[in-house]
Amino acid sequence: MSTLDAFITHSKPPPTPIATSLEIRDRASIFVGTIFRVSSLADVHRCVAHLRHITHGSRPATHEMHAWRIMQTKAGRTGLGGPDDFELNTGSKDDGEQWAGNRILRVMEAQGVLDAVVVVSRWYGGTMLGPTRFDHIETCATEVCQAFKKKVEAEEFLITLTTLDDLLAELRAQLAEKKRVAKAREEEAKGSPRTIGSETQALSDSTSQTKVTTPPSPKSAATPSLPHAHASVPPPKPPDYASWIENDIPRARKLVRARELSIKAVKSALAKLDAEKEQKTKAEHPSRSAPTTSDSASR
Repeated sequence: MSTLDAFITHSKPPPTPIATSLEIRDRASIFVGTIFRVSSLADVHRCVAHLRHITHGSRPATHEMHAWRIMQTKAGRTGLGGPDDFELNTGSKDDGEQWAGNRILRVMEAQGVLDAVVVVSRWYGGTMLGPTRFDHIETCATEVCQAFKKKVEAEEFLITLTTLDDLLAELRAQLAEKKRVAKAREEEAKGSPRTIGSETQALSDSTSQTKVTTPPSPKSAATPSLPHAHASVPPPKPPDYASWIENDIPRARKLVRARELSIKAVKSALAKLDAEKEQKTKAEHPSRSAPTTSDSASR
């Protein structure tokens, strides 16, 4: 069966284990734990079958003990109604090793692992191990559960950091644009003839009637115009969090905190600019904020 399955083309890719434990050898018996990500009971059966017939096909294990914990939507529910739309689907199989499946399930519960199936494979070596076998089973299950939790946490941090980076870039762009507009308005106000006086306005009118053409110098005429210095600068590459985040969760946690503080600072700067703009608008147009004489009289 395993030989045929190896050549069958499936519509779905084969299950990929999230983690595999180190082997435990005791009096010729071997124990190995494997954990898969699953979202349904059908996924559980598929992962166990793949491990039994494909991964261990050339050397079948004596027992493929396993347990699962899956958070699923209830029948007829969409998941949009909150926690009441979900239910926890749990279960275990001993596969000939009595009480082993429940031991694995208890480890999963203690580790808080969800949406996963843990399989502990045993190759019997001919010697009865007694209660010690359960210690080996739980050790293998604990190892892969901890690796699974670390993987899930890294994925969550990766999503969080990417989202915060996008938000921070958007806020910084807004801040830069508002600063540019504010500076342009300030320069326009300083250079406006109406704000300088009638003499400047008259001088501007008289000089505008005389058109003076200055011929270009030979040097400037022969020199071609150069492109803008920043025109060809490529955008910065996004940070490569995926290459290290799983092995350095504390660093990821610090980066999330740093991004949150940066976002808070940029939002504060945006609020300050908005407040300054509002104050300038009230100063330039006091009639908009203060009631008129007719309004006061009518009241």
